[in-house]
Amino acid sequence: MDEFDKRNPVLDPEKKSLASEDEFFGPFWSVRKTGDNFVLRYISGEVGGRLKELEITKEEFEFIRNGEIDINSVLLKYGAY
Repeated sequence: MDEFDKRNPVLDPEKKSLASEDEFFGPFWSVRKTGDNFVLRYISGEVGGRLKELEITKEEFEFIRNGEIDINSVLLKYGAY
């Protein structure tokens, strides 16, 4: 990532904004807690892109929210690439 990319929050996949305690967003993803379930929604890298979602664990939700793990690692774990 070059210097411009680091200054541009849209291009930083780890940049997140908190919408609530149960939901927050990045430039191409969102994570949401609904009841006892945790869902990661993301725009796929397919031609034209599609909105996809997958269920993640509570631990992954907390790690993402606290910046302890990056979105790409979670996507790779579930074979979402």
